[in-house]
Amino acid sequence: MFVELISGTQSNNQLSAYWSTVILPEHFICIQGAPTSTNEILPENQFKCYPNPTSNELNIERLNNAEDCFEYLLLNNAGVVVYSTIRCGIINTLELNNLSNGLYYCKIKTLNSKVIEFHKISILK
Repeated sequence: MFVELISGTQSNNQLSAYWSTVILPEHFICIQGAPTSTNEILPENQFKCYPNPTSNELNIERLNNAEDCFEYLLLNNAGVVVYSTIRCGIINTLELNNLSNGLYYCKIKTLNSKVIEFHKISILK
């Protein structure tokens, strides 16, 4: 379970920095971000994940209808990547048959490794 999620932007005259800090169980800390122009910062809630909870399939829908490619990663409660794929399109279906019941986190990244969103996903079979 996420203990804390902090994100935001900082600006000076020429650069903005997008940052987020995620603290996971057992004090695992993941910090993403780098100086970037403000037009590269993507708004939150660009994706919808359903059904949640799920049993075998998870649909990830891009809400702005752009057909870009993204990397989707599922992390277990320890922060270990248990599923990873790159998909393009507005709606993508992930087959989760090999995962056991539990709480997972879906991390959505651009192909240049910029983290866009995290979603909490429950698998119940």
